[in-house]
Amino acid sequence: MRARLVGLVLIPTLALMFFGGQGALQRRNVADRADHLAREVDLSVTTLNTAIFASDEQRLTAAATSGQEFGVSIDQTSALLGFQVTETLLLVRQEADRDAGLHGLLAGRGGPDELARIRGLVDSGSGRAEVERYYGALTEAAQRRWSTETQHLTTSSSETPQTPGLSHSIRSLEGGAALYQIASEQLGSSADTVLPGITGSSSKERDVRLLTALYQEQLQRLTIIQGEQPSGSFRAVAGYDAYDVALDRLLAGRATGGELDIAGLGETFRAGLAREDLLRALLASTADQAHAEAVEVGARARTEYQQFLLALVVLSLASIALALGVASSIVRPWRGWSGAPSICRTAG
Repeated sequence: MRARLVGLVLIPTLALMFFGGQGALQRRNVADRADHLAREVDLSVTTLNTAIFASDEQRLTAAATSGQEFGVSIDQTSALLGFQVTETLLLVRQEADRDAGLHGLLAGRGGPDELARIRGLVDSGSGRAEVERYYGALTEAAQRRWSTETQHLTTSSSETPQTPGLSHSIRSLEGGAALYQIASEQLGSSADTVLPGITGSSSKERDVRLLTALYQEQLQRLTIIQGEQPSGSFRAVAGYDAYDVALDRLLAGRATGGELDIAGLGETFRAGLAREDLLRALLASTADQAHAEAVEVGARARTEYQQFLLALVVLSLASIALALGVASSIVRPWRGWSGAPSICRTAG
């Protein structure tokens, strides 16, 4: 009798533990996914930095080697671009050498020794075709890895319950990364005409104009994402138009059939580099914010999981104790009645 009563009272308790356990598991999954999203944000930024290092070294290497081919010294190229190419290239190489992601890309391309050999060709002013192939493949691999990690970030973000702040940060990071990629391609297209003797073609001009339109379109998207209170780093990007002004002036001059404007080319390139610096600052701030938001969501969900689990255990134990107490109180009178003399036997 007692076993039946205990089972009857414990059934609701077991149901409580089952459904409560499902709720606790759901909260733990939210915490785990938020932690994973924070790691994806960091990995996306890491691969982006690798792509930036590879692109910077390729760009500066091209400036140095192309100038030598057309009879322009490093000093003249530096004067055109507004900074010391040799010193800047050395600093970029040092930053690239400290980047773990770049070391991973080098593994399938001869390793650090091959990179050192290619850099030696650059410094000696020889093997331009080989240098271009090597850096072209390296930069393409870095950008491909960055694109892959960006897709992983998007997938992880869609699988993670988000707060408005986290959603805003992730969308800003993805939008900023797309904007930076367009800006880098745009500057690369215009950089084809920076050095004397490289006049470019109408197809290149169309590419630059198309990328300009794409940049403005993506900037408008990011403006909508930023909303009524955009960040200071975004306002700096949105308000910077020196590159557009310099590029329009340069293309207008070429359309009239005038001579190649060397000073205008240098101004355009410098303005493009300055814009990239602003975009990198935007990416750094949005990445920090997205990481912090994801960590906060994960910490909050983990705290809720621990609190919910503790409450579930306490409630379950209390329910079990109450069930046993109720069962004992019901069984005790039955025991007394079973031990009492029968009325019929007493009467006989």
